[in-house]
Amino acid sequence: MTTAQGEILHRKMTLEVDGTAKDKRQVTLAFSSEKPVERYFGIEVLDHEKKSVDMAFLNSGRAPLLVDHNLGDHVGVIERAEIASDRVGRAVVRFGNSIRADEIWNDVKEGIRLNVSVGYGSSCFCLYLFVAKLLSRSPQHSRKGR
Repeated sequence: MTTAQGEILHRKMTLEVDGTAKDKRQVTLAFSSEKPVERYFGIEVLDHEKKSVDMAFLNSGRAPLLVDHNLGDHVGVIERAEIASDRVGRAVVRFGNSIRADEIWNDVKEGIRLNVSVGYGSSCFCLYLFVAKLLSRSPQHSRKGR
């Protein structure tokens, strides 16, 4: 019940456009939380302790803002990211000035593109967390084949 080393997983969240800084082409978004997600290997809960998350690359000024996780569809940059006291990962992203970035930025401003997905990996999974969650399932839930 483990994932392969180096496997990339994804989580989806909804973009909140309220924090749009239109003149700077920036949006503040939530990209992760501790909400349990069912995976093929069990229930996944991301640990949001500061010591558990390496934010170095996200705060380097070099982390790309991609469309659909496509490295060839780079439309901006992650300016900064943090795990807040509510244990939610948030980032300020800035859209570029290319034709493609402008197209995506306009869709965000107009409320057409509202979903955010983050890709992440792990070098260590805590199996006891998954086992504890799996054992706590109700028998009815287990009979449904989940």
